[in-house]
Amino acid sequence: MFRSTQTGRAASVSIPNLTMHLARIVGLTLIFTLFAPPIGARNRKGDGYLKQGREAEVRKEYEKALELYEKALLEDPGDVAYQIAARRVRFQAGMARVDLGQKLRNEGRLDEALAEFQRAYAIDPALGIAEQEIRRTREMIDRRKSQPKAGDPGSPEKPVSPGEEVAEKESEDRLARMQPLPELKPITSQIQSLKMNNQPVRVLYETVGK
Repeated sequence: MFRSTQTGRAASVSIPNLTMHLARIVGLTLIFTLFAPPIGARNRKGDGYLKQGREAEVRKEYEKALELYEKALLEDPGDVAYQIAARRVRFQAGMARVDLGQKLRNEGRLDEALAEFQRAYAIDPALGIAEQEIRRTREMIDRRKSQPKAGDPGSPEKPVSPGEEVAEKESEDRLARMQPLPELKPITSQIQSLKMNNQPVRVLYETVGK
């Protein structure tokens, strides 16, 4: 009886202690779950640059957006979102410079246009149109320098506009790619020697065709 009583007391004492211990563990777990940051949560400095870059991109400030995206890449070069954003806006920034350069060239401001095309190529070296426009504008500048000035002997009566120079260059390129027309030799002497009397039309066509 004494042993059973002692055992019962021990059991009655240990069960409340175990319950309190479990309650304490559960409480600490809940506190950690509520106040600890979630696993994989994105709370990095690069995300701030990404957000600012998107805002600049909406305002069509492409070079500013590219600068911000590249700062985000410095924080995490392996982030796919940063890579895609930088690649996209790099193309947009380069094309914006190309568009401005074409406008300046049509206005006759060849040196300024060349500078814009060079900036476009520096922003995005993979932009093939920027390289083409650099080469074409340099050719136009060289052609303009080689033309005699107004008042010099042999100077053209009417100056050629930049737009006309571009059209002329494109026309020359197309003509250079064209193949010469085949030369046809006359065979009238052979046809005149033919004599066909009272022959069907079919025989006439076949003979002339041969």
